[in-house]
Amino acid sequence: MGAASGFDAPLVSGFAPNLALTDTGIHRPKIVECLGADGRRHKQLVKGRDDVRQDAVMEQVFEAVNALLDRDGARLVAGRARIRTYAIVPLSPQAGVLEWVDHTIPFGAYLTDRSGSGAGAHSRYHPSDLSHQECRAKLTNAKDGKGSAKKADEARRRKRRAFDDICAKFRPAFRFFFVEHFADARDWLDRRGAYTRSVAANAMVGHVLGIGDRHAQNILVDTRSGEQVHIDFGVAFDQGKALTAPETVPFRLTRDVVDGMGCHGTHGAFTLAAEATMKTLRRHAGEIVTILDVLIHDPLYRWMVSPKDARHRQRHDDADDGDDASRPGGGESNAGDANDDAERALFKVKQKLQGYEDAGHDVLSVEGQVKNLVADATDPENLCVLFPGWAPWL
Repeated sequence: MGAASGFDAPLVSGFAPNLALTDTGIHRPKIVECLGADGRRHKQLVKGRDDVRQDAVMEQVFEAVNALLDRDGARLVAGRARIRTYAIVPLSPQAGVLEWVDHTIPFGAYLTDRSGSGAGAHSRYHPSDLSHQECRAKLTNAKDGKGSAKKADEARRRKRRAFDDICAKFRPAFRFFFVEHFADARDWLDRRGAYTRSVAANAMVGHVLGIGDRHAQNILVDTRSGEQVHIDFGVAFDQGKALTAPETVPFRLTRDVVDGMGCHGTHGAFTLAAEATMKTLRRHAGEIVTILDVLIHDPLYRWMVSPKDARHRQRHDDADDGDDASRPGGGESNAGDANDDAERALFKVKQKLQGYEDAGHDVLSVEGQVKNLVADATDPENLCVLFPGWAPWL
């Protein structure tokens, strides 16, 4: 096909003869190279046996939120909060093509050493600390209590002791990402600020949409801008609470995530960006809900995680990244039940956008809402009971 006439984007002229498989994921998505009429090669990720329609809707919401942030002038002294997006084209309920996000590295891949080569930041900067695998084993061995409430309480105390011991022997190391990638002092400061604001924006939007499964391989970091790029939105609208090991935090704000923000941590730039983002979300609640409302009329979309999906997502306790390609979408469901589930999901979104976090509680101010969410996300009592594949110590 020739060059595009009247279009900004180039047309496809062909595909490279070979493809590669990703390192993670049960269904191992394929990496293909598309040959453009502009003479360039464009990487794309092809997913099969995986419903990416929910991911596509999330990207639309992110684009809308970015536009709203720009419109409201939600600007800070050092810049503005935004969410990094990428293109997704669903081809069917079980297949889709995704834009390959260049110049990024998974958060977990930078920090941890999965091959035993000592390449992870924790191994390089804190060689005497526990390894990532040892941390996982410690938390996994603090078994769940089955049966009585007393046994459940005892199990939770065991997990808390194990988690505290891990934290004492596994020091954060993400600060070194910025030292390694941005040698110039001004670049270092700018990129760290961009990272902090992107963490805040993703956290607030992710909470409102109930996005879960934020394990360390589902968050990328741009090696040029420092920003976070979130991927894989198969668990959304608080479906993470239905997983075998229910998710107890609103977003990922672990010690290593905070370590990259500098000495102020979650105070200062992070709080300002989080509050600016939440103010925009609450001010434009109607527009956001309208975008999400489109999914209600999709008869093939299943809004809730089935017990089988929940078991599959967290069944691979030995997987380093906690990844599982089993997703809640892609199956047909009764139209009436589907609409009921959709209405319940949207109702939760509306509640959050009004400042309600818990049923029966008062409406929170933006500042109070952000403060409570940060407290929940960093509470060791919530982190210690998470699925070990989520790696709450990172």
